[in-house]
Amino acid sequence: MKLCNIIAAMAFLVSPAVAATLRHDASYNFATNLPLTSFACSDGANGLITKYRVQNVAQLRQRLRPNIYIAASPSIPGWNSPQCGSCFKARNPQNNKSITFVGVDTSRNTGNVVTGGDAFRNLSPSGSLAEGHLTVYITTLPTRDCFR
Repeated sequence: MKLCNIIAAMAFLVSPAVAATLRHDASYNFATNLPLTSFACSDGANGLITKYRVQNVAQLRQRLRPNIYIAASPSIPGWNSPQCGSCFKARNPQNNKSITFVGVDTSRNTGNVVTGGDAFRNLSPSGSLAEGHLTVYITTLPTRDCFR
């Protein structure tokens, strides 16, 4: 099972655009202001606390460019992953809307990206959470596209 997760994470990072299922969870809303220790990309050499000297979601948001979201990503297999803080673009092929997000956590389910409700609503055809999940295409971006 771990080998499958590692292979899926590698494909997610090297492919030009990978199909994924987008879901939402309030944990990834900036308004929750959770401590970064709530996520896989907390501390350790590759953690966001270590890299950016921030302790919570609000402090991390100040280090991000405008309109960047946070999410759980299949590219992050677990705690202290070198992929922590990777930058991605998610595009909904139904309406061609896109968002940019930083991976802060493991998504636990291969092929799922989990964002907060605000990010989900921006991609949703209805502009709400009603769909529950969306099929999106994920592209890896340079880190500088997400961070100031």
